[in-house]
Amino acid sequence: MTWNKQITVIVVCLLSTLSSNLLVSSSSIFSSSASSNNKNNIRLQQNTNTPTNTITTTSKNNGFCTTFKTIELPVVTINYRSTNTTLTIRMTTSYQGYIGFGLSNSGTMEGTEAIIGIPGDVSKYTLGSYFAKLVGDTERQATLRNTSFVQDEDGSVLEFTKLLKDISSGGGVANDRYNIDGFGLNKFIWAVGNDNRLDYHAAFGSFPLELDPYDCEDDGVEIIPDRIQNYKLLFALHGIFAILAFGIFMPLAITASRARNLLDFEFRKKKAWYVLHTSLNSLAYGLTCVLVLLVMVAYSKKGKDHFNGSKHEIVGLVTFLLMTVQVVAGGVGAG
Repeated sequence: MTWNKQITVIVVCLLSTLSSNLLVSSSSIFSSSASSNNKNNIRLQQNTNTPTNTITTTSKNNGFCTTFKTIELPVVTINYRSTNTTLTIRMTTSYQGYIGFGLSNSGTMEGTEAIIGIPGDVSKYTLGSYFAKLVGDTERQATLRNTSFVQDEDGSVLEFTKLLKDISSGGGVANDRYNIDGFGLNKFIWAVGNDNRLDYHAAFGSFPLELDPYDCEDDGVEIIPDRIQNYKLLFALHGIFAILAFGIFMPLAITASRARNLLDFEFRKKKAWYVLHTSLNSLAYGLTCVLVLLVMVAYSKKGKDHFNGSKHEIVGLVTFLLMTVQVVAGGVGAG
């Protein structure tokens, strides 16, 4: 073989090997590119797919609204919801006393029934003008469900569910005055106690409310209460007048009498100290009469007798009687 042929063979072999390597490399490149494209396509498909197990929530159960509506009153907050057979109530107050709720077409307590919560018990009571008597019929008590009453330093919370149609002692439907209209207008009464004794209340009232178990809108239920009564103002005035009478005017009256040497000059044809002394004492006595009257009115409206034997009331009564004797004696002596 000549040198030219040998060189030609060598060149052909080299070209053949080089082309083979180029084909393998390009194939590998294209394969890698295709694999990358496939992965990108899979990733895009995964990102564009929407989940099929989306969970949706609703505020209705069997068509009835399950969310609570809210009624804001000055001393109590009432949350409620209803179905075609039940009414659920949650009442919250800052008072550490009993809570009562009932149905009353007249808006008054007498002759009606109410659900009253106290620590350890939530039951139905028959109401009179100044009393609450436990309903003894177990069948009628059974229309209350899921009852609870919680009381702590923050106040009291009453919760219960009641059947709209009450049950009579014979097992049938009770008188209409005990039945709540689940699709119409009702008038409810409420009361809150200063403590857990059922002989009087701190505040009470009544309000109309139309029930609709399918209505879930709650922008705050707008109602116009028929009445809301509490006696905090009367008791506050009682304390304020007591401070004025015994903490200011009476000490000033005594001081005027003790300073008669400094005030020993004529004023309205009498000694100045005497005018100040009698005027301030008279003002203190007048305020005492008013503060006693205020507290008696407050207790009377709450259905509780005043002067029932507590130490505060006994001391107050004795003080008032002694002041009356002093005023009468002073008037007679001056005359």
